[in-house]
Amino acid sequence: MESVANPLGLVCAECRQPLAVVGDSLVCAEGHGAGRVYDGVFDVARPREGADAALVEFWSSSEEYYEFAREMNPDYESADHGSHRMLLQALVNDSAGRVLDIGCGTAEFSVALASVLSGVDYVGLEVSTLAARQAVAFGRPGSFVVGDAERLPFPDASFDAVISLYALEHFTHPREVLQEMARVVRPGGLVGVLTVTYDRPTGTIPSIRFGVKRLGRRNVAVYAIRRLWFGFRQAAKQVRYAVLPSYTAFEIVRRPLVLDEQYSSDMDAVHVVSGRSVLRVLQAEGLAILNTSLPRGVSGYVRIPFDFRVLARKPKP
Repeated sequence: MESVANPLGLVCAECRQPLAVVGDSLVCAEGHGAGRVYDGVFDVARPREGADAALVEFWSSSEEYYEFAREMNPDYESADHGSHRMLLQALVNDSAGRVLDIGCGTAEFSVALASVLSGVDYVGLEVSTLAARQAVAFGRPGSFVVGDAERLPFPDASFDAVISLYALEHFTHPREVLQEMARVVRPGGLVGVLTVTYDRPTGTIPSIRFGVKRLGRRNVAVYAIRRLWFGFRQAAKQVRYAVLPSYTAFEIVRRPLVLDEQYSSDMDAVHVVSGRSVLRVLQAEGLAILNTSLPRGVSGYVRIPFDFRVLARKPKP
């Protein structure tokens, strides 16, 4: 069957060579694997194992999960949505032509972006086949790829802006995701992240099991001890951030509660997001921090916000 053009410039995540579209298949000339094209979606995701595979299966099969998300954020398609207004304004000011949204879900943000920035080329990347197919079925403006955020199937410097909205806490390899965001944004381009931070000493991450479902006297004590230990670890992190300039930490949730219990808010979070670690990883990749919600100075190590945002720019040579 004849090979046709690759409209998104997709590359093999292993060798970075362009993928060829042959019928409904995506083919790597070096034989590192292939993908598929179906229902308007380009699928280049690799097989996963263990809890990762179980989470992907959950995200790819639970329509209720995305219904819940839309009910929780009914105005997320609006450009007036408070949490991403700053990011939209930055993209408009930069006249961003090509934008990659990592962990796009069903791509409500693409509607808000298209309403304020005409002609934008929006590409949404998801690990969930269901979310990507729903984005197409709902008529979201843009193109959609099922792939891995820690091994993006795009060439270096191929986007004017790379963003991730309330998805970072769902990545098993957050450091690699941030490094990949820095790789695929062009010099002079923007990187924007909106997420939640659970590493406050008094915070609680819904996907961590501190006790058991039915609490007797002993289990109440177990819960209290585990909860205090979690708080101590998070407080210790802040001390390290204050005294160690290069310190970063992403505490991984080995088995999120959603794999064993009925889903409730953020029970599928995969790691305890640290805003300070996000900033430091982006800076280590050479990006300049333009704006962040994280307080600066000594007091900032105590006043850690629940909603975290950062906007950074990749310097030009």
